[in-house]
Amino acid sequence: MKTIFLIDDDRLFHSTIKHLLKQIKGGEFSVVDFFDGKPAFEFLLSNLENVKLLPDLILLDINLPEMNGWEFLNAYERISQSIKKTIEIFMVTASVSNYDKSMSNSFRIINGYIAKPLSPEMLGRIIS
Repeated sequence: MKTIFLIDDDRLFHSTIKHLLKQIKGGEFSVVDFFDGKPAFEFLLSNLENVKLLPDLILLDINLPEMNGWEFLNAYERISQSIKKTIEIFMVTASVSNYDKSMSNSFRIINGYIAKPLSPEMLGRIIS
């Protein structure tokens, strides 16, 4: 079973991703909802040694209320060497800004930058 952290303040996005995941054949997923980067980061920080609680995949938005996506990534980079599991991170955002795309390239920990809406095909590629 793959564990996915959804870090996005858009509740509709959370519902949509969960609906799309149900359509992926042969996949079993545990989805953990975070509506801001801060509680997600605090969870990771509190569970660095507990690999079973860490996600396999993080879908991260940029614009979040308290700790935005960039702040989350900066904080994550500081602890990434302590995390005992490989975690893939994809920026999934409504932003089509060249600045944001360029910023995402400056983080070696990001596996991809995807503009919303996330298609079922793209989600399937991310998951596999």
